[in-house]
Amino acid sequence: MSPDLFLTSDEWPYTKAKTSVLLAAASVIRELGPRSATLKNIAHRAGITEPAIFRHFNGVDGLFAGLFSVCELFYKKTAQIYAEAKPGLDGYLASTRGALGLMASFGDFSYLIVNSNQVFSGYEELKARTKELRAHDRSFGIGGLDQLLERGEIKAEVPLETVGLALMGMLHMTMVAWLESEPQFDLVEVGLARISSFLPLVRA
Repeated sequence: MSPDLFLTSDEWPYTKAKTSVLLAAASVIRELGPRSATLKNIAHRAGITEPAIFRHFNGVDGLFAGLFSVCELFYKKTAQIYAEAKPGLDGYLASTRGALGLMASFGDFSYLIVNSNQVFSGYEELKARTKELRAHDRSFGIGGLDQLLERGEIKAEVPLETVGLALMGMLHMTMVAWLESEPQFDLVEVGLARISSFLPLVRA
């Protein structure tokens, strides 16, 4: 799902004008780092005046809160993808394809999601909420493997937490490499290929 599609979604809380400011801020952060996300730099990237940002977000603090809501929406969408997965390993792989596709279509927002600890480190409340998102993501990633164990599709002697953390770490590192590559490789295909190379080690 691309940012443009959010504009027609009831789940997307921002107007087109606010979304353009968020995208400009994400672009600045990805290119220059969080400390460069000043009103001047963001306004220049968005092609608007600095006072316009205040009208939309009440300054940089409000803008970062808006950027965090984008991360929350991504986690919500990802959880929904896995929750609606068909049973079994094939369903898990299909859901992973969907989650990677969602990340690939997020544009500069994807940088915020992968680097949320760094991006929101200057805001204590957002930093704490980032840890909550990460913890939930970890719990969800490991918990989603339970049904694969019940179906006898992964080895019972391999701890689920080990498998879950290995898969999540593999996906995270793939996304980091994808963000840093120029031009970007196919995130979905490379991510699935790496998972597929790991699964024989734990498959029953």
